[in-house]
Amino acid sequence: MIERTSEKQDSCLFPVCVVTPEGTIQFSSQAVLNTLGRNSGPLIGRNCREAFNCTAADTCRCPLSEIKANPKRLSASMRRSNDILTEIAEPMLDASGNISAVLLSFHSDLQSQAMSHDLIKLQKLETIAEAAGGIVHDLNNIFMCVDAEVNMLKEQLEEQSTNHGTSMSLSSILRVISRGEGLTRHLLKLSKGQQPKTMPMHIGETIREAVTFSLLSSLVQPVFRISDNLNLVTTNSEQIFQLISNLVMNARHATNPNSGSRITITAENVDETEAGQAGLATRKYVRITVQDQGHGIPEEHMGHIFEPFYTTKPQGTGLGLSLVNLIVKELSGHITVESTVGKGSKFTVFLPAVSLDDTV
Repeated sequence: MIERTSEKQDSCLFPVCVVTPEGTIQFSSQAVLNTLGRNSGPLIGRNCREAFNCTAADTCRCPLSEIKANPKRLSASMRRSNDILTEIAEPMLDASGNISAVLLSFHSDLQSQAMSHDLIKLQKLETIAEAAGGIVHDLNNIFMCVDAEVNMLKEQLEEQSTNHGTSMSLSSILRVISRGEGLTRHLLKLSKGQQPKTMPMHIGETIREAVTFSLLSSLVQPVFRISDNLNLVTTNSEQIFQLISNLVMNARHATNPNSGSRITITAENVDETEAGQAGLATRKYVRITVQDQGHGIPEEHMGHIFEPFYTTKPQGTGLGLSLVNLIVKELSGHITVESTVGKGSKFTVFLPAVSLDDTV
């Protein structure tokens, strides 16, 4: 049963209406008036041809006029207001198979393009999820094998009292492997649609670890400006490590690798007042910035940098910043980008903070 109320008319965001086979409007969304460029008051109970100001030519082309003889989904291009719309009529059948009503929907070329763009983005994300399941599983197996071999080598060297520095280097390698295993487990959960476990934690040390890992064997030097009394953030170490390492790797790739190059990493608390001034919800945050001295991002690329698979690098995957954006959303955070071509870029992440009282 269709409710004929103005509240019901306003509740649907899409331009659709339900009419009888003869064209009497039983239900209409407010979006129909907006799409058709009409402002003629309530539509329910009126004939659609009169309400939509159809000409004789419109009536002949309208799929509604054919649907009685041909009860299937029909469509036609119609000029409505100042736009060409695709009008789709779909029969609604009763228990006896007779047409009891017809669902009409209207789509402009602009709406179709926007829907196609969103569908492409969704398909890209689905591709990531499908690929991650198999790839991450294999990566995890590789990490486990390397971990076992390095542990065995470390034990043998310690038994032979070999150089202490060599043992320390192997310990560092094992920490990197352990972090890689943690990341693959995290990605595997995401690929299966599982929500990662989180808890209130201090993130300063994980930020340092992720930066150090991302700049291994690089001439680019990190500059840390991490507050000693950072607020707690509800997250897990894998999320923070992945978030920071991808931002730093992006900065590293954008920076000329000479001995004077630097990437500045800042982490500090943001109070309610400053958050409000930044256009965020009035609450406390932890603000993380990763600033490089690289080549910067051209204006035409700025709107695409968080899209999956979008990259301007010959060997790039286009996944790093899309994963950063995904993690920030998972943590109910916010991310901004400032960039000047030839001078560098600054990525700023705001993560909601929690107090010890909130955790009780």
